[in-house]
Amino acid sequence: MHWQTKALLQKGISLLPSTLSYQLYYRLQRSIGNLRRPTPLKRLGAAKQMVDLLRSHGRDVVGAHIFEVGTGHMVDVPIALWLCGAASTTTIDLNPYLSPELVVHHVRYLREHRAKIVALFGEDGQSALFSERFRQLTEPDLGFTAIAELIGLRYLAPADATHVATAANMFDYHISFTVLEHIPADTIGAILQEGKRILKDTGLFVHIIDLSDHFSHGDKRISSVNFLRFDPQAWDWWAGNRYMYQNRLRAAQYRHIFAAAGLNIVTWNAKVDSRSLHVLQHGFPLAHPFIENTHQENATVTVQVVAAP
Repeated sequence: MHWQTKALLQKGISLLPSTLSYQLYYRLQRSIGNLRRPTPLKRLGAAKQMVDLLRSHGRDVVGAHIFEVGTGHMVDVPIALWLCGAASTTTIDLNPYLSPELVVHHVRYLREHRAKIVALFGEDGQSALFSERFRQLTEPDLGFTAIAELIGLRYLAPADATHVATAANMFDYHISFTVLEHIPADTIGAILQEGKRILKDTGLFVHIIDLSDHFSHGDKRISSVNFLRFDPQAWDWWAGNRYMYQNRLRAAQYRHIFAAAGLNIVTWNAKVDSRSLHVLQHGFPLAHPFIENTHQENATVTVQVVAAP
């Protein structure tokens, strides 16, 4: 689908009353959008990346209590962390997007593709703990409520990650996967500040951020920096709604937000997209907020950050 067509559909649906809007948008995604033939592989892989990042700092998820920002439609990341040994995940979302139907569908996918899942998790997939938890999770006819109870899932939505209804020093890790790019800069800072309150003194923040133009995921005719040609007002017209808001922050700005929140960055892995770098080097037009950045800064599409209070 052409990105502008998708943008107009999202913009129109976002103007409807909330309940009707959520229902219609979900049906649209299931029929012609990203949820037509979903699999859990991408988010399971992201969770494995988080586990490996933690281990690189001498930490583990076994027995851990985790706080996730931005649930979305599925709970693949909490499932993966539980399979690796986590005790529980509290997951929060501003919008009640979670689909029990898709959660059950993805657990069924795990049951039907066991060898692929085990291979994805490498050595973790070979452990006795993983094998036993996988067996429990993939029992036939397990419904959403039973899945949530099994993996220690607590779902908060609609809810505000800047003011979490929980006591201080409750969690070992504060995580998100491709969520922070959908949140205004000031709110990200407030979320990190609240994260410091609810994390244990030894806690860590682990966030994977997607800095690319998300319209480029479904429309390969545009690059991942296509949205940088719009000034703020024009971009807000195209994507300033609940379904496609992107802050367009670049990597250096995220680093500043983490530092301003009083966090010490202990890992910063940034990936530059070669196609985007090429189009920028050959005269791709940029709007005012981005024209003074280096090409590498604008073409950075993924950041993995681990930070400590």
